[in-house]
Amino acid sequence: MAVLKRALIVLAILLLIPVVVLAAALAYVTTAHGLSTIASVASTYASSDDTKIAIGDIEGSFPYDLTLKDVRLGDRKGEWLTVDRARVVWSPLSLYSGKLKIDLVDLGRVAVAREPDYPEKEENLPPPDPNAPLFPELPIEIHLDRFSLADLDLAQPVMGVPARLAATASAMVRKPKEGVSAEFDVRRTDGTKGQFSGKARFIPATQGVEISLRAPSPPAG
Repeated sequence: MAVLKRALIVLAILLLIPVVVLAAALAYVTTAHGLSTIASVASTYASSDDTKIAIGDIEGSFPYDLTLKDVRLGDRKGEWLTVDRARVVWSPLSLYSGKLKIDLVDLGRVAVAREPDYPEKEENLPPPDPNAPLFPELPIEIHLDRFSLADLDLAQPVMGVPARLAATASAMVRKPKEGVSAEFDVRRTDGTKGQFSGKARFIPATQGVEISLRAPSPPAG
């Protein structure tokens, strides 16, 4: 179960990768050359001395249906995460109605070799506000119809034992009084039995959390 819970954290990080690339693209590009240019520019400007991001190529119909290929994340020690394919299908026109509608986030094989190693920055940060909401109020609603991960390969250094999983999910971020809701299904694909699915809901206005988990019953006998 610990492996599956850790996988959910990795899935949350992976969801941000294609969405950030879409938000950074400001020009309407339809040619293969233009998409390759975006991949090169995004890799260059999203990287720093401590963080390396490389995107091999971008294909599809910009900006509605994009496929990122050969995405690699690294730190000072080298690569720690690779994604062979990440497809994003979304509806830009939905922004006019105050919604970000993402029809599909489809990931192929995601390999996590280890945890990232980023240096700790010494900053004089103010103490956290105890009255601050746990979830920020967003100016728009976010609808993710379907998230699909075909193969999540967690190497032994990530949690002590290697594991491979697959997952599907959907999520919705609404107004504070309606909160955040999600449905998910995670299963191991490496020959080890393990699967759970469920629903989760968080309502910032009341700080209420609802979680419902389901797991296959063990065989009788």
